[in-house]
Amino acid sequence: MIRLPLLKYPASFLFISAALTIQLLLDPILGKGTPFLFFFGAVMLSAWHGGLGPGVLATLLGAVLANFFFITPDRSFGSFLTVEGFVRTAVFSMEGVLMSLLFHALRSTREQKSAALQALEQNRRTVRESEENYRRLVEGTRDYAIFLLDPKGIVKSWNRGAERIKGYRAEEIIGKHFSTFYPEEDKAWDKPGYELKKVIEEGRFEDEGWRLRKDGSRFWANVIITSLQDEEGKLIGFSKITRDLTERKRAEEEIRRLNMELEQKVIDRTAALEAANKELEAFSYSVSHDLRAPLRSVNGFSQVLLEDYADRLDEEGKSTIERIRAATQRMGQLIDDLLKLSRMTRGEVRREKVDLSRMVKEIAEELRKREPERSATFDIPEGLWVSADPQLIHAVLVNLIENAWKFTRNKSDAHIAFGQSEKEGVKVYYIKDNGAGFDMTYVNKLFTPFQRLHTPKEFEGTGIGLATVQRIIRRHGGEVWAEGKVGEGATFYFSLQPRGKNE
Repeated sequence: MIRLPLLKYPASFLFISAALTIQLLLDPILGKGTPFLFFFGAVMLSAWHGGLGPGVLATLLGAVLANFFFITPDRSFGSFLTVEGFVRTAVFSMEGVLMSLLFHALRSTREQKSAALQALEQNRRTVRESEENYRRLVEGTRDYAIFLLDPKGIVKSWNRGAERIKGYRAEEIIGKHFSTFYPEEDKAWDKPGYELKKVIEEGRFEDEGWRLRKDGSRFWANVIITSLQDEEGKLIGFSKITRDLTERKRAEEEIRRLNMELEQKVIDRTAALEAANKELEAFSYSVSHDLRAPLRSVNGFSQVLLEDYADRLDEEGKSTIERIRAATQRMGQLIDDLLKLSRMTRGEVRREKVDLSRMVKEIAEELRKREPERSATFDIPEGLWVSADPQLIHAVLVNLIENAWKFTRNKSDAHIAFGQSEKEGVKVYYIKDNGAGFDMTYVNKLFTPFQRLHTPKEFEGTGIGLATVQRIIRRHGGEVWAEGKVGEGATFYFSLQPRGKNE
């Protein structure tokens, strides 16, 4: 029956009206003895259609109409004043209320049952859909072997991933113990049983190790076993997920092998470096002792010739001997510079906080004392600190500032500036002068040992100083470069940190 909530009370009037009409039509035939017969039907229909409220309303309307039309005296409410009329009306009303309550309860029970059945059916559909989705998920997963075990470890289900990874078809493995997948050395100490025991104790077990395929080949597997329990907490089986990590295992083994090879190469190269350093030390010793002795002899004998045989030598002979002595002195200076370069590129860089401003001022003051007749100005800002090896950075500054001092010799307004700037997020320090400068075409030769852009007659030097500067800066992880223009001076820049990493 279709129920319209907004029409349930008007429906009671309709049912009562229909009952009254039928009662009036049949009253001559049925007689006065059953005035409430059809009204009971109207009450039942009202209670069934609309519930308790409409049923009670139909009861009240039926009682009033029965008294008015069918209980003596007719067509009046005088029957309420008689004992018989009052009792009959009261009994009808009580029966109508009870009947309304009964039908309301039956209606509510029926509706609740219908709702429960609908909910149950919906739950069944949801469960069926969930089971189907789970089955599709498990069956469609090819990268993981997913299967169930009973409490004894017997395989109960098998997905496509398990078939692909392990090589068994479902009909070949279901019903067998999962120890089939373990190598003999693991079976010997009952590793499968140990794993199930750990799962029962802890609820979950994870492991990586070798497993067997159907063809007997091994693969490296990641295994997760989880216990399954019913609503009462009773163990009903296990779920097992296996992933093939053989390729990852091989990659790890390859990386481990390469690391071992690299470590051995490092050891070999360290040993070779140590041997090279020892050879360099031996060479330095030979240079400092074995080469200096003949130079001293040449220089000494040349001096003897000039002093003892001066009257026998003409001017050309004296000039030749002077040139020999100058060459030996230059050779001695080259040896000293080579030894200095060798020392600067060996040993450990010990960084500490260094006041560059103070260090530059001390070097400038020493140059002024050495050549007091020179007129030159220095621009040195305060408070420039850096993290560096004090001895090595001092050698850098000495070489750069002495270069600037040397190449401004012919300038009456010589000016040397030291300062700091920034390039690509890294602090950069510079020494700038307004001296002789250089042609940028040859800038790559500046830091090469023994390469000079000026002749010894123009400016003295061996070409080792800037090579020493470059090696020291590189040992600090920094860079050094230069800019210049002939007759307008030069600027040498250096940093002590890799680009992108500031101090």
